[in-house]
Amino acid sequence: MILSIAETIWTVLILVTVGYVLYRVKWIQNDGIKLLTRLAVYIATPCLAINSLYDYVTPEQLSDSWLAVLIVACGMLFGAFVSWLGGRFARVPEKRRGHVMAMGAFPNVMFVGFPIVTGILGDACVPYVMYYFMTIRIMIWTFGLYFIRRDALGKKVPLLSKDSLKGLLNAPVITFLVCLLLVSAQVRLPEWIHKTCGYFGNMVTPLSLIMIGAVMGRCGIKKSLKFERGMETILLSRFVFAPLATFALAYFCGFEPIGVQALTLVAAMPVMSQAVILCEQYGGDSDFAAKNIVVTTILCIITVPIISMLIL
Repeated sequence: MILSIAETIWTVLILVTVGYVLYRVKWIQNDGIKLLTRLAVYIATPCLAINSLYDYVTPEQLSDSWLAVLIVACGMLFGAFVSWLGGRFARVPEKRRGHVMAMGAFPNVMFVGFPIVTGILGDACVPYVMYYFMTIRIMIWTFGLYFIRRDALGKKVPLLSKDSLKGLLNAPVITFLVCLLLVSAQVRLPEWIHKTCGYFGNMVTPLSLIMIGAVMGRCGIKKSLKFERGMETILLSRFVFAPLATFALAYFCGFEPIGVQALTLVAAMPVMSQAVILCEQYGGDSDFAAKNIVVTTILCIITVPIISMLIL
């Protein structure tokens, strides 16, 4: 188990290091970071949604998934609430409270969570990981985007307004909703489209992590790893309160043990790597996001084995 976690984290660190080095040798500059962001948001992420749904989700699972999706959503909202509360107690600057809420709420499901959780629990947990993926795909590009845009604009913005809806109805969300309808209607895509989406979807993780490294290169390694107010709140939410709330909800709702364990472990994953994409795309603090992604990813080599021993 620890070997599986360590291998995943080494892969993350290598890709981040590549991005850092490429920025420092000037192969990637600010325009390059913008290009990576647009590729990830408008091409790779929608293709990942298409391929993941068609590879792992069946119409039967969609019809039976409502309770798991509700539990996952409640767990993430609880993580956001704890992050908001902790941010106020820690006196996090107003311009970062939305960032803290988003990063405290949303774990890294596919790249870090999927290999680690399936490595610990086996293939029987895949449907539960996909319930998490389905839920987070909508919430990160709606509520997460709302929190980050609010910080970037420097003022409170309504969740439902012409401007906010324009921001929330983006390519990943629209693609995901269309795919849910197609999967539920048992509409199959041509194999060549499925295969092409697979190639593009596999770009999400390397693009995200290389961009994180480039952002770290832009602000310098010392600044990237320096502790900042709000990080303690994100750590507590990601590794304590979010998994605890998810475990309690799944357990008391009568889920089978494999479901309780899978949902809890995914809830305990590090900060979602696409947080830095949202920040870079919509004017948020991508330096702060990159720092938290790297720190939480490294720490999960300690926290995940502990949580696993407690729930298995």
